[in-house]
Amino acid sequence: MAVSVGAQAKALGLGISPAAYLSLPVPISMVNFTGVNYASEGARIWNNFYADDSTQVTIPLLEQVDKFVATKAQMEPKLGRSELKKVLSNSIFLLSFGTTDRFHVWYLQNLMFKNDQTNVQYLLSSYGVGIKALFEAGARKFAVINVPPIGCTPGGQMPWRRRGYVRGQCDKSKNKLAMEFNDGLRHLLATFSSELHGFRYSVADLYGFANATFATPSAAGFVNTNTQCCPNPCMPGFGEPCENRSQYWFWDYSYPTEKAAKLAAAAFYDGSAQFTVPINFKKLVQRK
Repeated sequence: MAVSVGAQAKALGLGISPAAYLSLPVPISMVNFTGVNYASEGARIWNNFYADDSTQVTIPLLEQVDKFVATKAQMEPKLGRSELKKVLSNSIFLLSFGTTDRFHVWYLQNLMFKNDQTNVQYLLSSYGVGIKALFEAGARKFAVINVPPIGCTPGGQMPWRRRGYVRGQCDKSKNKLAMEFNDGLRHLLATFSSELHGFRYSVADLYGFANATFATPSAAGFVNTNTQCCPNPCMPGFGEPCENRSQYWFWDYSYPTEKAAKLAAAAFYDGSAQFTVPINFKKLVQRK
């Protein structure tokens, strides 16, 4: 349940989301260049689970970092090292990871399979490795969206071999993991801010924003915040999406509708201090 890159791009003043990395020409063109989108559906911090599933095409964090480094190498001959360093230091690096990993951790814990992959601190450490790699490659401004209440998604409400399931009721055990991750993420970024010279950040609280909306959905124009608009799987041949999609928070089993994404993006970009720490995305853009 992440806020789309496109929604955040528009909040930042761009007409559309930056072009997808795999669609760009090689070498990259700097004509009308606004950035690069490395995002991948279902992207995760860890890259070692689902390793035996040939159908997985998601791009994990460190692989996305590698693609950024490759982009940087193509830009340097065109801009020069000094100008490239300036461009990167003024750019916003939008990160939204952890939701898929949190689901994975919950499954392992409920299967009583204990190892490092059930440890929140280990996951955060892995996230930190990726963020530091970006910093070392020249990134300075990090806009980071935390993990939403995954136990409230249509997929997260499912029993998964558990009894006592009630449709529309949030799974507290999944949400507890999400909150633990979010607390650690805030601490991790605050630590980087004090240790890494020039490191600047903003944490967007998608967890808090979603819960606030769920508490009074009608205030934001939502009628349904616990079931999905599009059938599962959300693809042709499995039924039609709902007609009143603007009244739904969830588009499918996990992801928000366009309206939900836009509302969250607006709150994170130029909203009150309630949902961004220590500053909102707009102030992060303006910082030198």
